[in-house]
Amino acid sequence: GSTVPVLANMHASPARLALALGTTADNLNATYARRLEKLVPPVLVTDAPVQENVLTGAEIDLAKWPLLTPFADCPAPYLSGGIMVVKDCESGVRNLAYIRMVTGRDTLTMNAAPFQHTDIVIRNAQKHGRTCPAAIIIGYHPAVALGSLAKVPFDVDEYDCCGALLQEPLPLVKC
Repeated sequence: GSTVPVLANMHASPARLALALGTTADNLNATYARRLEKLVPPVLVTDAPVQENVLTGAEIDLAKWPLLTPFADCPAPYLSGGIMVVKDCESGVRNLAYIRMVTGRDTLTMNAAPFQHTDIVIRNAQKHGRTCPAAIIIGYHPAVALGSLAKVPFDVDEYDCCGALLQEPLPLVKC
């Protein structure tokens, strides 16, 4: 029912991921590991295409997006491919994770697995009596998808991993 086109399984093969990183499927794992040895911090830009369409308040209607229900017993549809970004209030480190389930016109929920990075960010915010602002990114380079899945220590900003995989700073805009 959405007017937004859907691309499924974009990252579904080593060959596709390798192509996105400029390597071969045979060298994908080695390239991934080697690039993560040299993190590349993002660069803040002041203008980006993502700012061309901004909806707020009553304008927000998540049902206009292509929401996918991956299996019959799923409790709610997913904003498929959306990567949630949270920032730790203590360290300033950002965490990227695939955890978003649509529960209403303008609400999403998530299951932050205990003691995983997103859970730590949320607990730190609660400890300081703060909320935990989040953003969802949609439509990104495959290196961002891979960087968000990097198994790195909590104090490593996963945007630095994305830059490492791209071999250049990832441009970010304040949201």
